[in-house]
Amino acid sequence: DPLAQVTQLFREHLLERALNCVAQPSPSPGSAEGDKEFSDALGYLQLLNSCSDVAGAPTCSFSISSSMAATPGTDPVAKWWASLTAVVTHWLRRDEEAAERLYPLVEHLPRALQES
Repeated sequence: DPLAQVTQLFREHLLERALNCVAQPSPSPGSAEGDKEFSDALGYLQLLNSCSDVAGAPTCSFSISSSMAATPGTDPVAKWWASLTAVVTHWLRRDEEAAERLYPLVEHLPRALQES
C-alpha cells in the first residue's frame, strides 16, 4: 500500500527530527536555545504520537518502520519510540515528573520489537 509506506516514512522522519533536536549540543543546559531544542523535540514527538494513532500496519518488521499494529489503525512501535524519546527529553530538561508519567508507556516493549 503506497499510502501506508508514505505515512510510515513520515513517522520515521518525525522521530529522526526529534532525536536530532535532543542530540544537538546546546551551549548550556539551561539556555534558551537548549530549551527551544527540547520544545521542538517534544513537538515532533507529539505529532508522531498523533500520526501513530491513525497509522495503518506495515507488512514487515525491523524497527519503527516495521511495527505490526496490535490494533488496526495504530502503530505501537512508533508510539513506543516516541514515548522513550520523550522520557529522554524530559530527563535532559531535568523534568523528572514528566518523565515518570511516561514510564508505563515504555516499560513494555512492543511485540514487533521483541520478535526482531
